[in-house]
Amino acid sequence: MKFQAVKTDLADVAIEGHVRVPDVKCPQCPTVYQLWAPVLETEQVQVEAQTKWLREYLAKKCPDHPEDVIKTPDRPE
Repeated sequence: MKFQAVKTDLADVAIEGHVRVPDVKCPQCPTVYQLWAPVLETEQVQVEAQTKWLREYLAKKCPDHPEDVIKTPDRPE
């Protein structure tokens, strides 16, 4: 299952079957995404891996951040 990241400037959302984990801020600008983890994959090590992947992805896409919702890879390295 994939984690999902939703821009915080969207209306408050809840994603069925997911639990909200710490938000991720772009390291280069004020853009922030809510990170949602599948209920079955909320182990801390997986959350940390997804957070790291998302932070790096946002840095590469800055300053545009075109997506309102980002689906992360199943198992980022």
